[in-house]
Amino acid sequence: MVSRLSRPDAAEVLIDTVRPDVAAQRSEAAAKRARLGQLADLLADGTLTREAVRTASARLPADLADVEACMADSGRADVLSLPGMCGRCGRCSTPTVSAPSSTLC
Repeated sequence: MVSRLSRPDAAEVLIDTVRPDVAAQRSEAAAKRARLGQLADLLADGTLTREAVRTASARLPADLADVEACMADSGRADVLSLPGMCGRCGRCSTPTVSAPSSTLC
């Protein structure tokens, strides 16, 4: 690894070129928060029953947590990894797979 990082093109290996679309993630998180708020309002005014709100919001908290985790991970990209799915939301491209030895040789 030391010999690879000593080569003239070593800086190219360390450049993080894969960046998730944080603006889109923020927008998605805001939409999910708004949806949760709307469901709460519909419950409060009697438009929806508790069961209807429970059903409609079943995945929203977990989906929101996934998007927020991807947003947090986007600031911690590992430059020695290959692009791939983050494993949480399946949409962002936060690197999670270790680089193969051929990349470093």
